[in-house]
Amino acid sequence: MRKFANGFYRGLRLLVVTLLVMTLLAFIGVYFALSSPGVQNYIKNKAEKGLSEYLKTDVSIGNLDIKPFNQVVLHDVTIPDQEGDSLLRVDKLGAGIDLYQLIANKRVVVTYGEIIGLHGRVTRPDNESPTNAQFIIDALKPKDNQPPKPFDVQVLNVVIRESELSYDVLNEPHRPSGIFDPSHIHVSDL
Repeated sequence: MRKFANGFYRGLRLLVVTLLVMTLLAFIGVYFALSSPGVQNYIKNKAEKGLSEYLKTDVSIGNLDIKPFNQVVLHDVTIPDQEGDSLLRVDKLGAGIDLYQLIANKRVVVTYGEIIGLHGRVTRPDNESPTNAQFIIDALKPKDNQPPKPFDVQVLNVVIRESELSYDVLNEPHRPSGIFDPSHIHVSDL
């Protein structure tokens, strides 16, 4: 009986150690795969294509970094308006994702968002026309007749630094310097 117990214990111990080593090796393999430039470039290209189709404009991403296992950083993101003019450019766009919520509950929970170096230029031809960013608002607006999405998104914290935004009504004249002009607003060092 004692011999059986010792053999069972050794077998169980070998099984547990093997499972732990395999799990550790799988995490290390995923870490190196996600850190490789080829995989990151593939994901970047898929993200550019998906965002361009979703927003119906030519979105470009300069570089993508995945810092396993819960952080994604995009560099040099450019979103032109539908006329091809400059609308948004972001030097660094980072996000942390709660992996447990993603895997267990199919919820995308962004634990933090980081926007560094946002340069936005919102324009409209006149006061009656929509802005050049209206297509983004329309794309993000919930649709009544659309089936529910498989993912639920929740954002907990967003930090914006070193950013500037401008808003211009193109047919309105500029007011003299020192007077607030609601048709021409420029915010810098945000």
